[in-house]
Amino acid sequence: MKIRAKYTKLGYLKYLSHLDLIRLFNRSFTRSNIPVKYSEGFNPHPKLSLGNPLPLGIESVCEYFDLELIEPISPQEFKNKLNEILPTGIEIVESYGIDEMTPSISSTMCKSEYEILVDTLNSGDEIDYYLEINELLGLKNIDIEKKKKKGKSKITTIVNIRPFIFKLSVENICGNTIRLNTIVMTGEQGNVKPIELLEAINKNTKIRLDLDSFEAKKIETYSQEFEG
Repeated sequence: MKIRAKYTKLGYLKYLSHLDLIRLFNRSFTRSNIPVKYSEGFNPHPKLSLGNPLPLGIESVCEYFDLELIEPISPQEFKNKLNEILPTGIEIVESYGIDEMTPSISSTMCKSEYEILVDTLNSGDEIDYYLEINELLGLKNIDIEKKKKKGKSKITTIVNIRPFIFKLSVENICGNTIRLNTIVMTGEQGNVKPIELLEAINKNTKIRLDLDSFEAKKIETYSQEFEG
């Protein structure tokens, strides 16, 4: 039996790394007596598959994992048992059974919607934020620098992230704080982090954002078929 679970990652646990998150779940499965299926070999580990890693420091209300079990358990019991063990900030909000033919999370859920709050440095300037964002989306190329590991060293490449931005809008402006909503590609086919999007705004528009002030939360995850 396989179970897919949707969970939150909030509060100080937004700084928990992807690897530490896996360790947290593995300990929680043991403590809650979930009948987990383990891999074979010298170092057996739970057959757990998480979605694409969430950028460090970003909150989320819509993360997912798949887990294989050695015996059936009701999704409600699975949810209740884990929530008794998990720390505040990580909560199973939904769980349901899936079959062996269900595509993996990482291959299907590849678009993320973020809500971003960030302070602007345009005090006193006449800036039409809505126009600036619309003009940014009109560009064919929005290039950013990305660093990738190659052996023991890192190389810098230029990536055009415009094809990976499906939505970017100004939701409201309160004082010197701007609220943005965006839907971007996440995963192997293309990946845009909230901080990279803000850097692109600073580089390609008249808007000046205080990157040290930004807060972001992932509020929805979409499949490949979603059209934003």
